[in-house]
Amino acid sequence: MSKAPRSLQNILIPLVFFLAVFGWSWSQLSERPVNADGWASDWLDPKVWLKPLANHESLGQAAVNLGALRSVTFTDNQHGWAVGYDGVILATTDGGGHWQAPTSPVNTWLNSVHFTDAQHGWAVGGDGIIIATSDGGLHWQAQTSPVEDRLISVHFADAQHGWAVGWNGVILATTDGGEHWQAQTSPVNSSIDSIHFIDAQHGWAVGQNAVIIATTDGGGHWQSQTSPDTTYLSSVHFTDTQHGWAVGVNGVILATTDGGGHWQVQTSSVEDRLISVHFTDAQHGWAVGSDGVIIATTDGGTNWQIIPIDPSLFGQSRPKLATYPSPAALLLLFFSTLLLARNIYRYYAEPRSLQGGISDAPIERAEHDCLGRIELVKTLADLIRNRDTVPPLAIAITAPWGSGKSSMLGLLRDELKDEVFTVYLNAWHYRDDGQLLAALMEHIRDQALPPAFSWDNIVFRSRLLGIRWFSKTKLSVIGVLVLGLIIAWFYGLQHNWQFLSIWLKTQQLTLPMPTWLSPKDSTLLVS
Repeated sequence: MSKAPRSLQNILIPLVFFLAVFGWSWSQLSERPVNADGWASDWLDPKVWLKPLANHESLGQAAVNLGALRSVTFTDNQHGWAVGYDGVILATTDGGGHWQAPTSPVNTWLNSVHFTDAQHGWAVGGDGIIIATSDGGLHWQAQTSPVEDRLISVHFADAQHGWAVGWNGVILATTDGGEHWQAQTSPVNSSIDSIHFIDAQHGWAVGQNAVIIATTDGGGHWQSQTSPDTTYLSSVHFTDTQHGWAVGVNGVILATTDGGGHWQVQTSSVEDRLISVHFTDAQHGWAVGSDGVIIATTDGGTNWQIIPIDPSLFGQSRPKLATYPSPAALLLLFFSTLLLARNIYRYYAEPRSLQGGISDAPIERAEHDCLGRIELVKTLADLIRNRDTVPPLAIAITAPWGSGKSSMLGLLRDELKDEVFTVYLNAWHYRDDGQLLAALMEHIRDQALPPAFSWDNIVFRSRLLGIRWFSKTKLSVIGVLVLGLIIAWFYGLQHNWQFLSIWLKTQQLTLPMPTWLSPKDSTLLVS
């Protein structure tokens, strides 16, 4: 299979790099808070530059990091807690006026939190995680879970009796505040999303496939109850052993007045998914769901009214966001664009072979030499690089027009490119110009210097600076200036010491001298 021309490869390689960087830049998009001018307020923070490189944070994940809280609970009008993504735990002691983030012992999703009083609480999440606190959430400890399935809901009837439910029909129970958790026999194997107990004996749970299960002996036995609907149920709440409600997708609301013996569908007037329901007594209740929907009832659910909410309120609780790429990704994209543009320009600007490989342009690489010129070129190169060759040296290549003199020079430059800096001047262009010497100097300036962003250029510039600034004449001037500065410094320092001595009204002042001018622990006595 024929190989692509070298000049074409010089485009393909930067193009592949550009596309890779572009794709990576797109994957590094993230939502960031914006200031009053509409720009990301933290975009220039070095931590922001490096964070996407370390965490590979995508747009969706960044949005989750900013505010994914899954559950909230209050024990009174002052003490509350919320949990969510990445093990985050928030706590408030002033009704939500201020929130603190105590240290979490886990870094996985926490899906549900429940407190029985202002001190004792539990939270559950992914991989069967269960954590507990006995000091109001200041310190959390992991409890031993007998399962690795995701736990979605937790509820305690008191400080000792609690239950947790989750994927695959998992039901866990404890009778000692979580010191020991045991799996209870579940009548279902689908996801259970919510559990609620009104005391240590009576409880209900709901979930996928319209599952409703109930117990009257603390979970020793669970029985399935009949649901009049087949939709996914997300939440359940009871006010006593008889009155309860369950909500789910498509705005479904189920209600019972006999402990779940019979469930009836109530009219909700919404089609959004209802995620949570809560009643303060048998008459007054609320349900919330997706798209900010809130509905309420004052007659036990016979009639539900939609509570209108200004959509702008949802944006006031967090800073405005704008989508930005990672600055590091954007920087790489910028340089890869420059590299691609440079190589495209060189590909179309430099002479190249015509269709079929025929061209009268001079060659510059040994692999393009089809006439055997390279041996002569190597001989000339050996002559130039030989240390016994004393400059100045002039070498003339004479031949009729079109016989390959320019190709010889191109091959010679390529042979010596890693050893010397060559300057190419086409004197033919200046045959009628009296400024040939000026043109030669201009070509030397443009071609003989190392590339600007290279180590050779740094060394070259440093040596040039040394030659210019440390010549014998300038070195003498610099020496005189340094000596004068040292004398002035010592005079001023002595004056300050004397002034300080007089101001302190002392006969003798002991001050340390600079360690580089005197032996260790030497002192200067000023009287």
